[in-house]
Amino acid sequence: DCKTLTLTELGRNLPTKARTKHNIKRIDRLLGNRHLHKERLAVYRWHASFICSGNTMPIVLVDWSDIREQKRLMVLRASVALHGRSVTLYEKAFPLSEQCSKKAHDQFLADLEH
Repeated sequence: DCKTLTLTELGRNLPTKARTKHNIKRIDRLLGNRHLHKERLAVYRWHASFICSGNTMPIVLVDWSDIREQKRLMVLRASVALHGRSVTLYEKAFPLSEQCSKKAHDQFLADLEH
């Protein structure tokens, strides 16, 4: 069974004694935090080093996917296979017009290398 993870579900399942509506608000504030968004590359770096710590030469899979077809947004994602699942190391959104462009690939690789 494949389930969808939503902001509301995250809030409902926070292991706190706070009321559900307060937990949902906490998740909303976290996801909308501009300061955290500015630190996303550092978060991706930490996550990638944690995931790949046992493998000095991981096989990284990179592919394009649509985020929202109606909004014409695409994501370029780098992942590794871990215990039969794809685990994202880094991802970056681009407008459909930049899909498969050298500019998008160069930006993505520059971020991924750091």
